[in-house]
Amino acid sequence: MRRRRWWPLVLAVLAGPAIVGGYQAGKAWRRFETQRGSAEPRPLAGQTLAVTFLDVGQGDATVLQTPSGRTLLVDAGRADEQSSRGRTVVLPYLRRKGINALDALILTHWDQDHAGGADAVIGGVAVPKMLIPRIGKRQEPASLTEKQTMAAARRERVRIVAMARGQTIRVDDGVEISVLNPPARPHRFRRSPDNNCSIVLLVRYGDRRILLMGDAEEEAELMMLRNGVNPRADVLKVGHHGSGSSTSRRWLDAVRPTAAVISVGRRNAFGHPSRVVLDRLYRRRIRVYRTDRDGTILMTTDGRSIRTRSHLR
Repeated sequence: MRRRRWWPLVLAVLAGPAIVGGYQAGKAWRRFETQRGSAEPRPLAGQTLAVTFLDVGQGDATVLQTPSGRTLLVDAGRADEQSSRGRTVVLPYLRRKGINALDALILTHWDQDHAGGADAVIGGVAVPKMLIPRIGKRQEPASLTEKQTMAAARRERVRIVAMARGQTIRVDDGVEISVLNPPARPHRFRRSPDNNCSIVLLVRYGDRRILLMGDAEEEAELMMLRNGVNPRADVLKVGHHGSGSSTSRRWLDAVRPTAAVISVGRRNAFGHPSRVVLDRLYRRRIRVYRTDRDGTILMTTDGRSIRTRSHLR
């Protein structure tokens, strides 16, 4: 079923057209403007950016609501043969908030605990654009999750945009979202290429910054630092659900967050979050929020301070 198209976002794409796994970002994306050296974003007086980390169990789904009412969804939770968190958690949350259309759906990578619920979301609300990582030559074959999501996107005529370091998602109300990963030039990661090619987003509103890591691991963290990325942020959405393969000491020293959020399932089979990672956070006196203990977590900022509420339903 075709849906009404919504075009409130302007994407500032700092790299040229690219082909990613057979999906082309080129002539079809003329609506995305190229900007260089743009002015610093300014917060709207008395208005807030809301970032909601949904409790989707062992998976990720984060809702960004900007001061002027734009809504972006970063990942859509897991799905398996029995159920889809996109259908049972993400869509009910959006409907309770009166959200019938997204301005963009951002999938950090194709793991089913991040992208598994995307096809349900695409079928349940209007999604004009879906942002995926630009990964160059495929290192792994397309997963079933990717195939199902792309099929849903084709049915609903969702535009596909490939994102990489150096690109910026600029919203017209003072919110700026910088893409820190994957690399702008194709790179072959030695380990966990799917995780390390995750889209990493730095969300900035006024003086406050929130860093969303997807499943990026230490190898990607060190590459970003070697390439001069400044990941400094007030809030760190911990990579890979608190796995010991992510959130290295060097990364934490560079980010220097005051709070961290771990999206993780209760009594999960992977042992997430790692005790090593928790110890690193606690030694730095970083306040830790966990969806397995705190439920859905809401952070709001006016560009100067950040307020946090948890145990939300």
